[in-house]
Amino acid sequence: SSYFISTSFFVISSIFVLPFILLLLYATYQCIDTHRMRYQFLIFLSLGFIFESEVSFGIFIIPSYFLTILVTKHVSKFFAKKSRVIYSFIALILPTLPRIFFEVRHNFIQTRTALAFLTKPHMFSSKPFEAVFSERLQLFLMYYKSLFFDHVFLSLIFLCITLIGFFYCFKKLRHSHKKYMFFVIMLLLFLFLTSLLYKDNFWVNYYEGLPYFYLVLISMSLYALSKSRSKIIASIPFVIFILLLVITGQKIYKELMNKNKIPDTGLRAHIKIFDYLYTQNKNQ
Repeated sequence: SSYFISTSFFVISSIFVLPFILLLLYATYQCIDTHRMRYQFLIFLSLGFIFESEVSFGIFIIPSYFLTILVTKHVSKFFAKKSRVIYSFIALILPTLPRIFFEVRHNFIQTRTALAFLTKPHMFSSKPFEAVFSERLQLFLMYYKSLFFDHVFLSLIFLCITLIGFFYCFKKLRHSHKKYMFFVIMLLLFLFLTSLLYKDNFWVNYYEGLPYFYLVLISMSLYALSKSRSKIIASIPFVIFILLLVITGQKIYKELMNKNKIPDTGLRAHIKIFDYLYTQNKNQ
């Protein structure tokens, strides 16, 4: 997909969120399915690393995850024993240890800045709730469309197929699959709702990796369709796979045949400027 191609070479710290979202989604499924402590440890380790890779995402996803545990009635399973609470806390803190050591050494510079923002918040572009809601909705839709080369028609087809699989074949899934899908849906919903609390500029990279949540729901829905007794419905995932191969092949071929010079914008421009300045000021 165009989204994952672009994130494979773009230079920004929030890109490190992606592998930990994958680990979070995997560990969540395993924890719901098996209730083993090691997967719960990986869940909170992932949340800690997401926070370290993109602080903004961490600020939203950590409370959203706890709210999801509460709403989906998994509190007794996640925190039934004191040992689970302790291990979860250790896992969450581990990735932030370098930051904590940095803070101690540098007189808590980041902590004091954060506290100052909380006590006397400075808004660069404060917006009314209606504008914030519209912007967040556009952001979530943009991330969804980015999976399909921003192709609106293709995005709608997948949305329809996902909804058909969810409502028509949901009962054919295993109990753990159903609980997992509901968990991911609620987590996605809470990520949206908590983001509405921030009324300032909300940059796209704050939620880098959001398409993985859509992919989980799409793939689970397609899997549900494949379990249908109707051969026509059960063949939909295969047809979808072939369709994606054809569309992706066309896109790749078009890019390979494109002989236009890539404009020097963004990071390319920065690199050219830096190289020029360096050659003009060697040894200075």
